[in-house]
This record gives sequence, C-alpha cells and structure tokens, in this order.
Amino acid sequence: DQFYEKSFGEESLNFDYPFGLWFFGSIIMKMTGLDIFSIIYILPVILMVIFFFVYYIYANEMLKSPIKSLFSLLFLISMPIVAIGVLNYSTSKFVSFIIVAILIIHIFRFNIKNYALSLALIFILAFSHTGTYMFLLFFAIAYFLIYALVCRKFEIGMYLLVTSLLFIYVFTVQMFPFIQPQYID
Repeated sequence: DQFYEKSFGEESLNFDYPFGLWFFGSIIMKMTGLDIFSIIYILPVILMVIFFFVYYIYANEMLKSPIKSLFSLLFLISMPIVAIGVLNYSTSKFVSFIIVAILIIHIFRFNIKNYALSLALIFILAFSHTGTYMFLLFFAIAYFLIYALVCRKFEIGMYLLVTSLLFIYVFTVQMFPFIQPQYID
C-alpha cells in the first residue's frame, strides 16, 4: 500500500505495469524495511546476478567445462550490447533466460524434473512480463501445429507447454486479479 502511494504520489508514476515487478518490490520493501529509492538500485543488481548465474549454468551445461563457462560469461559481460542493456535494466535481459530455459526444456530435454522447473518459470513469466508470455504462447502453438503438419508427429513437450501456459494463465489471473488488465490491453 505504502509502496503504491509513494510511487504514484511522489514519483508520479501513473501506470500499473508491470504488476509482478511492483508486487515483488513491495514485498521486498515490507520484508527488509528498505525505502523505494534503495529498491530502485538493489532490485536490478539482484536480477542481474541471477541472470549471470543462470547463464553460467547454461554455459556449463553446453560447454561441459567450468573454465570455458567462465570465459563465456566474461565474454557475455564484455559485449557492449549486453552491458548497455543490463545498465539500462532492459526487460529483454532478465526475461530472455526464462524463455530460453522453457524452450530448451520442452524441445530438447523434456522429463518430469525439468517440467516442474518449467512450470515455475512459466508462472514467473506470466506474473512478471505479459508481452513475453503472449509471445511464448503464440510461438508454442505455431511450433506445435507446424511440427505436427510437417513431421506428422505429436510433439508431447510442446503440447504440454501450450496446456501449461493456458492453465498457469488462468491460475495466475485468479490468484492475482490485478494482472488481468495487462493481458486485456
């Protein structure tokens, strides 16, 4: 409550998007007692550290070497477009690893353990970034249909991705009704 009042009144942020990030920020404020100005600086750093950690895990999985993974991470950080995006706190930087993880799980490495991780990532995506969630839904439906038409096979991973996206959307909107206007716009 105090988070919204301070944001709307004093900072004149007269929009309610993205609700998930606002909600997360207000929870952090309540738990830690930090003010809004501290959250503005701390939250991007936390998300950046999570992004780099997940990237290192992916690189280690793909390259099978901790040293090569570390060099890959250093190369990623040194790239000007990534560095500028991270400094600008661009949405595509902290959401892209979620999409990549979901697609890798459902296309290449589908099993029950990975599916549970995928459900958690889908919920985070539905809660935090509407546009990316809608893109993933349309992409998954198109991939599923085109794969079925071209290869004449039923792709179980993508089918479960589409159904999971739809069920998690319904669950998220029922649990957090303030998210619904983001999907309507």
